[in-house]
Amino acid sequence: TIFSDEGAPPSVAAAALFAWGDARIDEPAADSARALENYAQAIPAFTRITQKFPSDERVAPAFGRLGDCYFQLGARDPKNYDSALDAYRRCLEHPQADAATRAQAGVGLGLVYERQAALKPTAEQPPLL
Repeated sequence: TIFSDEGAPPSVAAAALFAWGDARIDEPAADSARALENYAQAIPAFTRITQKFPSDERVAPAFGRLGDCYFQLGARDPKNYDSALDAYRRCLEHPQADAATRAQAGVGLGLVYERQAALKPTAEQPPLL
């Protein structure tokens, strides 16, 4: 499988993992629980890219997609918002992140802060917003 094949060239393996993760996310789901499960199943693919292929051009976008996954999973467990923030920040800070990737991560950060603020009492929301 793409998760255990050590013989594939790194760029091919990273591309396959990224495509697999995106395919999981984009798979049609009959209900919201299944859609969330698709995001959860995509996390290992994007994580493997960031850990196994640290110099690949897909690392920054993989961090962005991890942020997207954790953001969606925050609907099930708000603790996932912290993981989303971490992933989006790592995406923004990655030296190979292009402008579009950084912009998407910046929007992701804003969306996470907005969701976190909604979970707080009104008086505690302004710093997040």
